[in-house]
Amino acid sequence: MKEEQNNILENPGMRENPFSVPEGYFSKLENDIHILITSKKEEKSVWKILKPTFALAFTFIIIYGIGYGVISLTNNVKTIKEVPTDMAIIESGYINTNFIDYYENSDSSLISEEETLDEEEIVSYLLNHLSSTDLAYLYASLE
Repeated sequence: MKEEQNNILENPGMRENPFSVPEGYFSKLENDIHILITSKKEEKSVWKILKPTFALAFTFIIIYGIGYGVISLTNNVKTIKEVPTDMAIIESGYINTNFIDYYENSDSSLISEEETLDEEEIVSYLLNHLSSTDLAYLYASLE
């Protein structure tokens, strides 16, 4: 191995520099650099400034459109129907409707006009059957 290295180093062709510089390169280099430095910079036009902004906006629009298209093609878009707040409270189970159903569905001849619900009965029923968070939600929905 050492003999091969000695042979390579003793070879006169290996001692020559394989790279060369074109004629007049260094004399022209200083002038070229000076021209690049002193040349006027390009003024940016409005389009060059706004082009990246429009590209980003259109990218977001395209991504949104593709996402919406996929969701609508797979029929996963659910429509939200407006439900009155009273019905929403009853349907979500915040109010136990047993006593309401009794008075609404029972025979009207059985209920006399004198039979009414007192405020105290309603309040005591709500206090006994609803938690404090349910009552706070009901109170907030009434406002």
